[in-house]
Amino acid sequence: MSGRFIFPLQKVLDIRTHQEDQKAIELGQARHALYQEEQKLDHLRIKKSNTLQQSDQDLQQTVRLQQLQVLGTYLDQLNRQIKTKTEEIEQKSRIVEEKRIDLMKASKEKKKVEKLKERQKESYKKETSKRETKIIDEVALRTRKNSN
Repeated sequence: MSGRFIFPLQKVLDIRTHQEDQKAIELGQARHALYQEEQKLDHLRIKKSNTLQQSDQDLQQTVRLQQLQVLGTYLDQLNRQIKTKTEEIEQKSRIVEEKRIDLMKASKEKKKVEKLKERQKESYKKETSKRETKIIDEVALRTRKNSN
């Protein structure tokens, strides 16, 4: 007797679900980019540490002024790269946070429509149940009248 529940805003729910999925993908990509930058920074720091260890060993031996100048220039370059990479990581961290907030907003918007769907579905079930009960009652009443 009762038809199937059709949610009038199903397309909106589908769009919100798609948007949420897209935001989750974007967040994952941003996190991956941040991770890669952090790995590059770690690599630079290890490189600097290794260079400093090597320079300590070289200082114990006879070192020429030219070697010290090259070493100083190289360390300056590494320090600049570390500073730049740190700034890039801060920027990527901000992007990750923005993407996380976007995902939370998209999830909230989707949940609103899902709750509306659930409320309408419950209302539909109650209304269908009332109609079925009314029909059953009418049939029972007619059956009694006809049996008398």
